[in-house]
Formats: sequence, C-alpha cells, structure tokens
Amino acid sequence: MANFVYPIPFPVPLSNPYDYPEVPVEWETPITNTLMHISELVENNHIPIDTKLYHGSLDHHLDFNRLTRDEITFFGIDVVISLWYIFEMQLDYRHFKLGKLYECVVINPIPVKIITDLFDNPKENESCISEPIGCIHPQISFHGDGNSGPPCDLSIELSMNMKYFKDYIKVVKTYVVDPSILYENIDKSFSEFNPIQSIISESTLGKRISRKRKRHSKKAFNDKRMLL
Repeated sequence: MANFVYPIPFPVPLSNPYDYPEVPVEWETPITNTLMHISELVENNHIPIDTKLYHGSLDHHLDFNRLTRDEITFFGIDVVISLWYIFEMQLDYRHFKLGKLYECVVINPIPVKIITDLFDNPKENESCISEPIGCIHPQISFHGDGNSGPPCDLSIELSMNMKYFKDYIKVVKTYVVDPSILYENIDKSFSEFNPIQSIISESTLGKRISRKRKRHSKKAFNDKRMLL
C-alpha cells in the first residue's frame, strides 16, 4: 500500500461544529494547528511541486484535463477526507458502489490563497470559483453528510477550478474503494479506524476484485445515524 498522507491527529473525537452557532472551543486548537501546517506547506503563496493531492470520485475514468466548466474540484492534502467524500457521495444511491481514489502530484506550482474561516465555503467564494487561483483551507471531514453526528475529522482541502490548472497536476496512482467498509466504521474516530482500510486494490495493477461486499442501503445509514 502507498505511503499516504494523513491529517494531524487530535487527542479526542471532534463533534460537528455546525451544531453550534459559532466554532466550538474544542475546535480552536485543531484549527490553529491545521493552519500552521498549511503555512508550512505553502511556499511563496504556491503549493510546491511534488506535493501529493487526493481526489475521491465515483467516476472510474476521470480525466482532469477535460474539466472545463466553472466549478470547483476538491482535493485532499491528506487521504482521509477524500475517502470519506467517496462515502458521502454514495448517499444518493440505494446501494453502495465502488469508488475511485485518485492520487495526484503537483507538477507546476499552484498559486493559492489561504482561507482561515472554517465556515467560509469555497463553493460560495467567487475568487475560488472564477479566478486562476486555488483556495487551501481547513475542512471538516464528515463521516456521512453535513448533518452527520460525531465523530468528525479535520483535514486540509485544496479547492480549485480545474479549467485553469490542467497542466499543474498529474495522476500517479488510482485505487478502488469499497464504501461499505467505511459504512461499517462511521462511528469510529481516526484513532480507532484508518479509512485506508476501505481501499481494496490499486486499479492500475489490473487485479480482479473478488471480495464479497455487504450491500447496505441509504435507509440503513440514516437509521443508524438516528441512534447517535
């Protein structure tokens, strides 16, 4: 298995900050530490060459060079948020289907601005959408959708309009992800469950996937969340 990048570990599971009118106290130190990590990563307002980026998708034949619309594409600086994003996208389906994790590397420095406000959504930030600049920021990694209860992880996300950055990244590896494994562990924090366990193969190896998967419905997911 690849040498993946992980988020900064925190001593206690984090609750959903959207349950509060403002950022709860328990998030203050994690956010500060994450912003420090971002400042260490960014060099002269750019994401440097050879930085790893991760993108979770349900598209098994995604070509970033063909993304031309004015819309945001999300990349995790760590692998965790991209894996849970694959699970989040499954909630519109009756049954889970295999996802794809794209491991990319930066080949040209990406100009970025740092967003410090946890509640500043890049999808609603005009400069992130329409300007040739990426937005790097702390991002909540929900184990489900934005209404999910604890635990949550705090990751770093790079949001950018790919029509400006076709020649800035390349895919170096792809992985097949079984979201039912994530489903079985939605109530566990990162210290209890490493979501890379949901990766069942490197698709570039051409291996046939033979693991028998449990089929969980969206209703089963919602019923489980009702108990939290």
